[in-house]
Amino acid sequence: MTVRIRNYRKGDLPVLVDVINAADAVDGMDRGTSVQEMERLFGYPLFDPERDVFVAEVGSQVVAYGSLETERDEQTCVFRLYCEVLPERRGQGIGTRMMERLMAAAKSRLGELEGHTVYVSASCVAGEEDRESLFRRFDLVPVRYFIKMSYQPLDDHIPAPQPPRGVDLRPYVAGRDDRAVWAAVNEAFRDHWGHVEVSLEEWAFWMQSPFLRSDLHVLAVDGDEIAGVCLILINEQENKRTGRREGWIDTLCVRRPYRRRGVGKALLVAGLHKLREAGMEVAALGADAENLTGAVRLYQRVGFRQERRWINYRRVISG
Repeated sequence: MTVRIRNYRKGDLPVLVDVINAADAVDGMDRGTSVQEMERLFGYPLFDPERDVFVAEVGSQVVAYGSLETERDEQTCVFRLYCEVLPERRGQGIGTRMMERLMAAAKSRLGELEGHTVYVSASCVAGEEDRESLFRRFDLVPVRYFIKMSYQPLDDHIPAPQPPRGVDLRPYVAGRDDRAVWAAVNEAFRDHWGHVEVSLEEWAFWMQSPFLRSDLHVLAVDGDEIAGVCLILINEQENKRTGRREGWIDTLCVRRPYRRRGVGKALLVAGLHKLREAGMEVAALGADAENLTGAVRLYQRVGFRQERRWINYRRVISG
């Protein structure tokens, strides 16, 4: 069997979506996607599909997809490796070949990253033994655990949000709040493991996502100061695939001067109300299992329960 791995070409996208969805139909890990979702990923400011996407073929059949996503600021660069192999083609070494290509692509860019600490990173759901074994063969080691948590049902038992004295909750105003929210989110997440500063260009691109609902976002404010942020995401295409009515508390953060005063809880509860008003039945969020701010305990007190556990693997390749 001859496996050929090449760079992405225009016109590959629908076939790659089919590969990812065929894999997810077997794995059941909610990694499914659509052409619209992939087009959105391919438009990210630090992403160049012709450089960062790879296609594996056996004869004329596309059998695997690989991509290299980049997070970068002035000190750190993280290359996130992702690959999917058609279920009927697994166990033939194709995943290993794709990982070799992705690692080589990451290392080929070290020349543009002088002075940076550079990591390669990959993730899987806890218990995906084949992926874990593959990552370890490339000397990636587990460094952090993340969890998906969910709250259901979104019904009339959700408590009213109660912000602390001096802090008010108000809607996000697109156009007016963009820069201040970007600065507040970067500041709040500097305390979090693995944080890489997000540029204003990247932030603006992300905020234009068709799945982020600016009409549902909530800000906690102290006069003109932003104390905390709750951003809401509803991916109707994913809900159609899964048959769920699920919305996400996509970003929830509180700036350090306002922590441990109930701002986070007030924003979280307000987000639950917004998701219910939008017709969702389940609220989901992702959390760092080892978060030092006590976020997981807060989510549990409000009523969220762990649904799935992810492992982040990585290694340093420069710096």
